[in-house]
Amino acid sequence: MRRIKNRRGTTVVAVLTLVATALVPTASASAQASAKTVTIKVVGIDRTGAQVAVLASVVPPHGNAIASAGSTYHLKPGPYFISGDVPTLSSDPNATIQTIVARKVDVRAGGTIKLDSRGGKPVSVWLNGKELSPDAGGSLQAEACVADGHGISAAYLNGRIYVKPTRTAGVNFIWAWSSGPAAGRHYDLTGLTKNSLPAHPVFRVRTAQLVKTVIQVKAGTIPGTSGNLATSSELNTLCTMNGYQQPLTVPSSVTVYRSPALWSSQVSTRLGSHECGFDSVYTQEKAGRHYTVTISGAARGPYAAVPFVNDNKLSYDPQFQFVAPAFQSFDNCFKSSVSLARGGHIVARRSGGIFSLFKAAVHPGRWYVLTTDAHQVLKSANLTRLLSPRTTLAWRFKLAKGFLGAVPVAVTSLVPQGLDMNNRAAPGSKTTVRASFSQGKYALPPKPDVPVRSFTVQASFNDGKTWHGVPVVKHKGFWTFVVPNPSSGFVTLRTVTVNVHGNGSTETIYRAYGIR
Repeated sequence: MRRIKNRRGTTVVAVLTLVATALVPTASASAQASAKTVTIKVVGIDRTGAQVAVLASVVPPHGNAIASAGSTYHLKPGPYFISGDVPTLSSDPNATIQTIVARKVDVRAGGTIKLDSRGGKPVSVWLNGKELSPDAGGSLQAEACVADGHGISAAYLNGRIYVKPTRTAGVNFIWAWSSGPAAGRHYDLTGLTKNSLPAHPVFRVRTAQLVKTVIQVKAGTIPGTSGNLATSSELNTLCTMNGYQQPLTVPSSVTVYRSPALWSSQVSTRLGSHECGFDSVYTQEKAGRHYTVTISGAARGPYAAVPFVNDNKLSYDPQFQFVAPAFQSFDNCFKSSVSLARGGHIVARRSGGIFSLFKAAVHPGRWYVLTTDAHQVLKSANLTRLLSPRTTLAWRFKLAKGFLGAVPVAVTSLVPQGLDMNNRAAPGSKTTVRASFSQGKYALPPKPDVPVRSFTVQASFNDGKTWHGVPVVKHKGFWTFVVPNPSSGFVTLRTVTVNVHGNGSTETIYRAYGIR
């Protein structure tokens, strides 16, 4: 995207000094520097020159934003980025003129810092020669963002947005405009100006500079049929801007034209009053390319979480039993039963749902089997049509003396190719499934790198009553296998993985995908 060059502004660096009274001698510079904390108050000066309250952000050059008591801050002497969205009342009681002001202040003593919005310039975004500000269905946002992502001053369009020009190293200006849910093309536009708040905040974009992205929200793996789509962008800072948002029915396909950036496409789905599923897919989108983002695809099964041992205590969190292949997702509407066996006898058991942590004592040199049996919990008529309604995962492992960390067992991610928007294949067709292991992707260190000795796959077409072996093909970093689909019903998949230490993983995803 072409960015507008900015004229050099005036760097705003202020040093607060303590005003001495006739009864109190002026403190020396060395005494001020040695003070533990100083107290400052941040206020705004609106476009008419009146002093107003302002929601400010006070951030050191490296670190988190300072907490405040209203407009008062207690902090150690030193440099700070201080910014705020200064409001100015307008003739419209429902709209406020918002001006983003940012300063770098070397705070040495207590006092009042003023964020003066006078001289602010209006922010406007133009697409194909047309200004988008009058579009009542769109949403304009702007932020002053510290370079390391800590501390933000943001403005949202409920009136005109202005920005006070300044060049301040370490402060970036980010803007975004998103179209509304009305019919027609949908747009997510965003841009960044580094180390300054621009003197000419007029941003012009053409469709040819944008990336065409198709967001597919598939049905079948999640119980809800309604949800909400929300996008957000991250440029080359840690600050993000909200993008296109709209309610949707499942399945849905939305085409959005977006500025090149790192984009997050998030979908939350509900079943009645409960939010059951949440999926988030990140794509680094580059100009000149088209992207298809698939959300809630099959198969929804176990991912990443494995048993963890510390001081001969094993713990396991079963919340990742119904996760989309992209991993950035979770499911709230499920129940699980976890058991630990030794020598064929159950030594520990726990049932529950999300955040139900399983714990048990283990001893080195003995073989254990940890089994999880999880079910999606539904009170809905679509229960018989739901994909991945049940997953099971059994790990067989032996621990060495003094073992600490993630147990080196596998979790298999299965991605059937060529399914329709309902995650179904054609009757009598063949479906290629890509399989990969989560070894090396554990959430907790250390991350074991244990080679797989054998990998086998079985398919069932009657919910696990009978099984059929499926040949597998090894590739670099993953495996594939081809399933001959039945004429109707569902396909259940089971994988068995054994590593070079003899630790085994048996994973079953019931009704991994359907037949249309």
